[in-house]
Amino acid sequence: LRQATENRVDENTMHHVRQIGIDSENVVDSITGEYRPGDNDFNRVVYNNRLIFNSLKDWLEQHPTMELDENDPSLPLPLRTGALCNPESCY
Repeated sequence: LRQATENRVDENTMHHVRQIGIDSENVVDSITGEYRPGDNDFNRVVYNNRLIFNSLKDWLEQHPTMELDENDPSLPLPLRTGALCNPESCY
């Protein structure tokens, strides 16, 4: 999202995009580190991500799209199927 919005949205929106990136990285770091975050940390990050992605949805849909082949194994699962998880993996 950061790459898609850089120099294309106002500075206030960019601030929120950068902040959810930082929050998301911090949650990943804390989940994989020795300290385990509380439920409030995860919920806040998910809420903020959803809020920004939903508010930018119309803007993102205005840009060109491309057709992806769901049978292309080089693509990550979310791009092939639209799902984050399946029996073999979960993001």
